[in-house]
Amino acid sequence: MLCTIKQASTFLGYRSTSTMYRLLHSGMLDDYVERIEDKTYLDMGGKGRKPTLARHVMTLVNWQADFQVIDFDPKQYIKEEASRLKESTK
Repeated sequence: MLCTIKQASTFLGYRSTSTMYRLLHSGMLDDYVERIEDKTYLDMGGKGRKPTLARHVMTLVNWQADFQVIDFDPKQYIKEEASRLKESTK
């Protein structure tokens, strides 16, 4: 699942995009970056032994008592959205 920086920040529970841009510009998210038509997207999922973006970000940022990164799983999100849409059409 590809997301913009703003969407990824929202899914991970950030109120702003500053942390994601800081990690992006420092090269720490290079394995998750996809460029399509000069726009930057982040791959939220993991492939092979690579963890999801959420779990990768958790290892990079300092733990704070008042904030915790949401462990966003794109596969689970898609399943939940499909179920929600199926129920709303009935």
